[in-house]
Amino acid sequence: LLANSKFTQSRIAKYYRKNSEVIYPPAFHREGVARQTKDETEEYFLVVSRLTKAKKIDLAIEAANKLGLVLNIVGTGKEEKALRKIAGKKIHFLQSVSDADLQELYLGARALIIPSEEDFGMVAVEALSYGTPVVAYGRGGVREIVTEGVHGCFFSEPLPEILAEALMRFQLQKDDFSVELLKSRASEFGEELFLEKLKRVVQE
Repeated sequence: LLANSKFTQSRIAKYYRKNSEVIYPPAFHREGVARQTKDETEEYFLVVSRLTKAKKIDLAIEAANKLGLVLNIVGTGKEEKALRKIAGKKIHFLQSVSDADLQELYLGARALIIPSEEDFGMVAVEALSYGTPVVAYGRGGVREIVTEGVHGCFFSEPLPEILAEALMRFQLQKDDFSVELLKSRASEFGEELFLEKLKRVVQE
């Protein structure tokens, strides 16, 4: 068995009672994309996700409402109608966007927000590859990607007020994150390394 994270590996051991090997999935790491410095008036946070209950997008919306932050949400799903009902004026539902538009959204975002527990967290790597920090729920595979204070920050409970506190904490240190360190971290989850590990496992 192959697991996409140590978090998933632990669940395989617990529920299947089997050993597995971790091979992190390949994430697209774009070289040579310059992150632009944005004016304070243009600041926004970003969510890239399916709009389902499990993804807990409502936490991000309620936290952004509470703090008066601009939040751009990329994705579609059956929860969109319900989420729109609780969204304030600064919450924008962009639905499906092109790869080029998504790239611009990543580049311009102050941070990516991941409100739910993820087995791995591909969008976290995607954000880091553009030099964008991550604010994430501190459980699951994302902890294997993001280091607190280096690549972003975590919130400890799936509650909007706790996420809001993390966003305020992030705002105090938002200019301390190194774009080079963020991009370097993303490169550790590249396609080439994935293929090397996969070939080795198959050969063995």
